[in-house]
Amino acid sequence: MATLSQLLDLFPQGQTIEPRPSSWSTTADDMKDGNYYPLWQDKNNEVHRLQWEHLNICIELMNKALECAANEESRHSAAIARGLLDRAEHSCQIWWGSNRPM
Repeated sequence: MATLSQLLDLFPQGQTIEPRPSSWSTTADDMKDGNYYPLWQDKNNEVHRLQWEHLNICIELMNKALECAANEESRHSAAIARGLLDRAEHSCQIWWGSNRPM
């Protein structure tokens, strides 16, 4: 067990490393192809393209609903819709569209 101040002594500052865009699933071949997020936004995956297109349309519509909400009832409805959209924006459905490792 170490305190925070002890950690600074245990792990002195080294050279600065610039992180590369990638995830735990990105392979060396993916990196060479510039396909940094193959399980979530594979540039060669039509299912991913359609999923992101759909999600972006939903986000645009949600933003428009919030912008146009002119009274308490419409603001309340838009806030409920926003909460539902926020919960729907998880990575599982996009991961399943990756077709990896299937």
